[in-house]
Amino acid sequence: MTRARRQLVISSVQPHQQAQMSWWQRLEPLCVPLEVPSDAAAGVLDGLAAPPAVAPPFLMPIVPSVPVQRAQPAIEMIVNKEPTPQSLFGEAVHRLLEVSRQGATAWTAGQLQRIAREFALAPGTLREATAMAQRILEGEGAWAWDPAVVDWQGNEVALAHEGELLRLDRLVRRRDGAEWWVLDYKSPAQPERDPALLEQMRRYRAAVAAACPGAVVKTAFLTGQGRMVEVA
Repeated sequence: MTRARRQLVISSVQPHQQAQMSWWQRLEPLCVPLEVPSDAAAGVLDGLAAPPAVAPPFLMPIVPSVPVQRAQPAIEMIVNKEPTPQSLFGEAVHRLLEVSRQGATAWTAGQLQRIAREFALAPGTLREATAMAQRILEGEGAWAWDPAVVDWQGNEVALAHEGELLRLDRLVRRRDGAEWWVLDYKSPAQPERDPALLEQMRRYRAAVAAACPGAVVKTAFLTGQGRMVEVA
């Protein structure tokens, strides 16, 4: 019933109806009543005292107005632009690569149907997107989907870095040397010629390096032609 070794104190109220052979009835003959401390009783009686006839006035101090400086958002918000056929095509390729499974030779009919509906792709455009995704999976960066080569992999990995929310197409870690690789899918054949894309890849690398101090982090484009272009 209890783990008390020397003393057990019980506090209760008078029950409305006595229960036959309750634990209290069996324990009561062994109990010794305690006197209520006078200060505790006084506190209870004070709380029950009638309120004063006239309540004291309530005064609220006037707080001076202070100009408020609104803080800048911690994360830069990116406003979604109106989708174009080109952007929908690229998003469809990303989704195909995201849902691909190691060892599968093709996507299921259900997957293709959902992706076509999600990105409003005509049958011919869907075939082009599927062919591009297949070239990436079977191209120079095919090792990034090989479990014998990588021991960690993630798609659409979100990282917050220096007030900016970044989303990495694919992030993997090689078993040999434990190198981290940030892989970015690009439809153009030569994304390495675009300074803005190069700078973006450097931000990706800095974000992963900050999340994994001391680790080797490398970045590369995976193009729609199956090329893998490392970014220095």
